[in-house]
Amino acid sequence: MAEWSDFFVAVAGAAAALAGLIIVAVSVNVADIIKYPQLPTRAAAAITSLVSVLLLGVTGLAPQSPAVFGAEVAVIGVIAWLVHSRASRFVLRLNRAESRPPGEGLRHILFGQLQTLPILLGGVLIAIGMPAGPYLLLGGVVAVFAFTVIEAWVLLIEILR
Repeated sequence: MAEWSDFFVAVAGAAAALAGLIIVAVSVNVADIIKYPQLPTRAAAAITSLVSVLLLGVTGLAPQSPAVFGAEVAVIGVIAWLVHSRASRFVLRLNRAESRPPGEGLRHILFGQLQTLPILLGGVLIAIGMPAGPYLLLGGVVAVFAFTVIEAWVLLIEILR
């Protein structure tokens, strides 16, 4: 994994910065965010994704075997997947209760799965020595960054509309 060290450094820094952005967005707009029961859950899921990426960046820099690193990433992926799955169930229940468009809840599920499953599966593949593992991990990291920027936009700008 030594050839990926620059990637892990960049990922850890970017994840920390984006997590800070979302935490600031929540703190600045907390009164508006709590008016919508699904938004605190979505914010928590976004922060979880970014902290997961931060953790995999940090663990990727530690001197250890690929098997151990892969197992760590898989555990991080499972935890993030559980948080996103719980958030998705919550958002779906709220959407049904409020008669919101079904596509909104399904989009939330899809975004969560596209972030967490590549990280989880990438960790497993790295642990068993498959060369595709780091690339799957890369896809998950890109998805986390893309989708959490969308969440940051919602928490900073859309909430005020």
